Amino acid sequence: MKVTEMTPEQRTKMRLEAKKITDIKIREFCANNPKYASYVKNCPDGMRKQYVETLTGESGKAQALKVMCYTCSGFDRNEIKECTVKSCPLWNYRPCK
Repeated sequence: MKVTEMTPEQRTKMRLEAKKITDIKIREFCANNPKYASYVKNCPDGMRKQYVETLTGESGKAQALKVMCYTCSGFDRNEIKECTVKSCPLWNYRPCK
């Protein structure tokens, strides 16, 4: 069944199941990698999944770049826009110019 053919209730159920799987995956990653657990816990909720995917090598280059910039800027989009660290090799490729 395509997402467009689903009822709103079915879509909500699908999103909740996906979030549950993601939460389990994040907990497992933190349990198996205590060195990174504090970093993952300090990420805003919206960035945790991307952060873990980047650390496990499941993300693409664009997502890894985005996660790096957000981590460096303290997860503040405006800090990325106003970044002055031109010596950073990623500066020209930052996501929020």
